[in-house]
Amino acid sequence: MLGVVNGPVADFIFRRIAKPKAGGYFEANKQFIAPLAVPDATPPQRAAVAVGSKRLQELHSARRYTISQLHDRLSDCQEIVQSHEWLWSDLQSVATWKQKNPQGFKGKELTAWAKCQHEAAVKAKLTALGARLTPRSSFQVRLVDGVLYLDIDGTAALHAYMTAEGAAFWLASWSAVARTARGSNAKTLVKSLLKGCTTDNRVLRDQLSTLNARCNELTGQIHAVMSRTVPGG
Repeated sequence: MLGVVNGPVADFIFRRIAKPKAGGYFEANKQFIAPLAVPDATPPQRAAVAVGSKRLQELHSARRYTISQLHDRLSDCQEIVQSHEWLWSDLQSVATWKQKNPQGFKGKELTAWAKCQHEAAVKAKLTALGARLTPRSSFQVRLVDGVLYLDIDGTAALHAYMTAEGAAFWLASWSAVARTARGSNAKTLVKSLLKGCTTDNRVLRDQLSTLNARCNELTGQIHAVMSRTVPGG
């Protein structure tokens, strides 16, 4: 029973009939649990689901432990915060707006005007990003040819250019954000993505890469178990 109600079919139905809550959670009242489909399975089918459920429990436990180790090591690194221009390369900085200065402002008036232009541009970016987010959005991070991508529902939504040295840090950092991003709004998501870390400790860098790869491997194994066809189903 636990294997069925925690399976992808019941999850699909539940997320579409239950009331969304903050942080990507859903209200699990009786009215949302009762309609979930529980098939009248044969004994071999029930046995297959039970085996898969136990395997998933093992994999999820290993994944939680790996994520905990990864977060512990990220917290030991030196925190760095990037600007919005790092995430959106076509975004003009306050300094660039001050250089343009079509109104001929000076001093504090110029600075205030430039900041206002920059904030308006950032707001427009966040609004466009927010339009792509739903309580059910899925997130995935990938590094391709020196470019780090955040995919939302299977399509690239944000990207940043990586140096060879910084790629491991930001890949681990963005992956950590993606694992808990469901239900986030655009401002919160971007704020998290702009926070990264660095360290001169080579052992720590290697462990970050290893743990992040291990977490992705476990996630793949979880998806593989969940997608198996039950014999006779």
